[in-house]
Amino acid sequence: MTSPPRGWFVEALRETAPLLGLGIQFALVVLIGVGVGWWVDKRFDLSPWGILVGGVLGIAMAFYHFIRAVLKYTDHPKDRHTKAP
Repeated sequence: MTSPPRGWFVEALRETAPLLGLGIQFALVVLIGVGVGWWVDKRFDLSPWGILVGGVLGIAMAFYHFIRAVLKYTDHPKDRHTKAP
């Protein structure tokens, strides 16, 4: 049985590291949107519209950030590893 090339785990981690925190970032952006909506509800007595609008905006911003980050790191994977002459 042949062993994988030396450093394969480090290389795999290097390629996936920029995407590992996306789930946490997604959840935080949604929670911030809901939190701002909750604050607007309490401040201006608009319940439940503040939380609903804040949640929808939070989800939209989270998806925008998520899609942008994924496309940035998956568009041209070969171009990231080529060295300039």
